[in-house]
Amino acid sequence: MEMNGVPETHAHDKENHNAFLPENKVELTEACLIKHKDKIRLALLLVIATGYTAMVIAACIVNFDQAVLLLVITSIVVFFLAWDWLMARYGDLLYQTFSPVALYHVGFIQWMVLKVGFLMLVTMDTTSTESLAAAGGVFLGQAESLLLIRPYIGLLTKSEIHSVLTCGFASVSAAILPAYITMGVDSSHLLTASVLSGPASLAIAEVFWPETETIQVNQEMKIAKGESNNLLEAIADGARASVPVVANVVVCLIAFISILAFLDATLSWLGALFQYPQLSFSLICAYLFSPLAFMLGVAWEDSFLVGELIGIKIFLNELLAYEKMSELVKLREEGAPEYVDNVKQYISFHSEIIATYTLSGFSNLSTLGMTIGVMKTLAPERKADFIGCSVRALIAGNVACFMTACIAGVFYSFVSL
Repeated sequence: MEMNGVPETHAHDKENHNAFLPENKVELTEACLIKHKDKIRLALLLVIATGYTAMVIAACIVNFDQAVLLLVITSIVVFFLAWDWLMARYGDLLYQTFSPVALYHVGFIQWMVLKVGFLMLVTMDTTSTESLAAAGGVFLGQAESLLLIRPYIGLLTKSEIHSVLTCGFASVSAAILPAYITMGVDSSHLLTASVLSGPASLAIAEVFWPETETIQVNQEMKIAKGESNNLLEAIADGARASVPVVANVVVCLIAFISILAFLDATLSWLGALFQYPQLSFSLICAYLFSPLAFMLGVAWEDSFLVGELIGIKIFLNELLAYEKMSELVKLREEGAPEYVDNVKQYISFHSEIIATYTLSGFSNLSTLGMTIGVMKTLAPERKADFIGCSVRALIAGNVACFMTACIAGVFYSFVSL
């Protein structure tokens, strides 16, 4: 048979010959690599991981004392990589399955708080009250962590009071995480920030206010179980308890959005008197905190937007800052123009990660008054000490959030290489 005047056998021979030409070999190889890139990447990662594991094992066998630091760092990196992988794929399912209310009823959260607190006590050489407050902040939040140590608040030293307040300001409440996630904030980074807030806040608190007094509380602490009779009742109680939390979030968000709009309108009116109507609270925050955002690892072109978010978080509320950040992220995901009239409209993914860790925690002026009020209620005789430690603790809580943001930015830059 003939194909377009060329015998069929000759046509096949010509095709086979063309397949072996150098340029065709390159195209075929490139197509094969693109088609199987995921499998090739997985194979390379497995080979590298196997070689690295063998190196760690060999180092431990040769000299375990010198290799223990390498083993600890490797374990931490593996844990967070596995954590990000699980939360990216099964985050919502895991949160629904392991509801905080159900875990509290069966005693898991109490057990975990005590174990994490003991781990911090041993590894960081902190006191029992500081460790318990930091661990409680990871799982429960600011107010609940104070209730854990309620019988001992009157006996705390000034350094311990400062540490407890710092842990509360740097913590991320588990009860309010769903509100952040609903705004579009990445759940895996929020949970990672919550876990890192405990040790980070303790480290910064000890630097800001070292212990110089005699510690009076040095005993084993116990945490009571939930009062629900069964698991279903615990879930129902948790659902009812979440209603005021959600209502409080909504009311606070509306109130602070109104305050921000009022400040912007007032400053714009004042700026118009000097031929500068663009003046606003957000603009002032952007100029004040853009150098800080740049030092945290944010690209300079994003530093004004992230600086604005930091200012809103510190002076107003972290909810409003996350709501503003979600708007910027939404513009980027929708493919909006990056610049309008030479003004940046959204932030990059790397800047979003750093901002997520920076904005976490309750370290803002609106929470300061609430925290002092709670502490005065729990131990009225220590009111002067609480007020004296609160402002420094607020600054230390923000520094702890900034430190975790720097570490997260470094890890993301390393993983994305």
